[in-house]
Amino acid sequence: TFTDVQASTYYYDAVTSLSDRNIISGYGNGKFGPQDAITRGQAAKIIVGVLDLATDTVINPAFTDVAEDHMFYKQIAALKEANIITGYADDNTFRPDQSITRDEMAIILTRAFNLQKDESTATPFTDVSDYMKPYVAAIYTHQITKGTTETTFAGALDVSRAEAATFIYRAEQL
Repeated sequence: TFTDVQASTYYYDAVTSLSDRNIISGYGNGKFGPQDAITRGQAAKIIVGVLDLATDTVINPAFTDVAEDHMFYKQIAALKEANIITGYADDNTFRPDQSITRDEMAIILTRAFNLQKDESTATPFTDVSDYMKPYVAAIYTHQITKGTTETTFAGALDVSRAEAATFIYRAEQL
């Protein structure tokens, strides 16, 4: 149990389930930090844990910023090998220590959980680019996200640890 995760919060079941299965952990001081931003590397670790992807023999993903001694190297490599992540094409990086955005999470969840992208599905969000519409529609249709308001998805915002746990937990329930 985490002292900063109360049973009355929307993310309690997600955090508890993932923690009980040793897929996520807190900071070691009894806190989870639900409002803290989650990094791309941390998100990779959680998704690999939920999908139970093998990490013992992975192919080097060849990202220029993910050395073999990086703490999430194996998880990032496993996601790349499974065609769930691609990284940044402009400089061949993954940026594992950078916060993950809501748009990035939508893409990764759609790929990781084989959600059907449907360009004809409408969402109530008025701030989603044409490129992102199929990904956001996929996670919205499957009730993985509700948006930040009734009409905004806010794809450029960082995902909090609570949101990441909730999104991933909801996706695995499908």
